[in-house]
Amino acid sequence: MAKIWNWIKGEAQHVEAGISDLFGSDTAQKIEAAGKALLESNFGPLITTALADATDVVTGQMSVSKAISSLISLFQSEGKSLSQAAALQIIGIAQNSLPAQPKTVTPTT
Repeated sequence: MAKIWNWIKGEAQHVEAGISDLFGSDTAQKIEAAGKALLESNFGPLITTALADATDVVTGQMSVSKAISSLISLFQSEGKSLSQAAALQIIGIAQNSLPAQPKTVTPTT
């Protein structure tokens, strides 16, 4: 799970830099604030679970379609309805706002 979480956070930092380059740092900060608000909401655990569910443990690659399906299912289990478009937006915004974790280096022998 730690490997998945670190990969997601690394990708989020890459996306954040791209948003800042494209739209400017003010807009990037607003998008990040919106994502943090999503993650801190009651649905934050569902969002992070969907991202983890959609990330392959071996390769670290995340499937957006799996994340969408997982998030929709998790919302349905809470009695909420969520469209695919809304799930995609939530995933994109939230993924960009995951807190950074220090990267660990495993020494080779």
